[in-house]
Amino acid sequence: MADLTRLDRNAPWVETARAIEQDGAVIVEDFLSREFLRQLNHELDPIIESEQPGSASVVQRRQAFHGERTKRACGLAARSPAFVELMLHPGLERYADHFLLTHADEYWLNTGQLMVVGAGEPAQVIHRDDGNWPFFSGRSIEVTVSAMLALEDFTLENGATQVVPGSHAWADRVRGPHDDEITQAVMSAGSALLYLGTALHGAGANRSMGWRRGLHVSFVLAWLRPEEHH
Repeated sequence: MADLTRLDRNAPWVETARAIEQDGAVIVEDFLSREFLRQLNHELDPIIESEQPGSASVVQRRQAFHGERTKRACGLAARSPAFVELMLHPGLERYADHFLLTHADEYWLNTGQLMVVGAGEPAQVIHRDDGNWPFFSGRSIEVTVSAMLALEDFTLENGATQVVPGSHAWADRVRGPHDDEITQAVMSAGSALLYLGTALHGAGANRSMGWRRGLHVSFVLAWLRPEEHH
């Protein structure tokens, strides 16, 4: 079974960058402090409560991608002061600077999206985030980088994000992964999965009786349109 490198938030950045360059993703444990995580969850609670599961899209393929039992919410910078603080997190800044400023003078927030996966939701289709900009998909540059933040424990049962280590370097971007090439980002609340836009990933199946609360934050080269502006 494939696996991902796990590092502490205090690990030297060079180690974190090396792991991402090798596997396309890394798990950084205790990425958020307990106090900040508590405040962030407190501010996000009413947003989650107000959202209904399912997709707002009328396109059947998009509906399946979003999930019938998954709640999603965007525009978080206008709804949560803690989220604004999160966008300035030094770990996210180092991450985005390293992989994006090689190809642009600056970058945008691409999307900040709550992804709260409900009980009984099947696994999401494995995909690459750079597919949002298909003209650049498959080229030898990273146009977007992402972080999935565990707002509560991510387990095998509640749908921890599936990742295919090394898939960012595949020459054949058409083929799907074999079962033994897929791992899941099992991690404690406050930890982060940092992954490249070229890395295959997707939400895992939620076989628990409750919700799995995660927060996706991604950045994109400034000469491309952010997902939330589409």
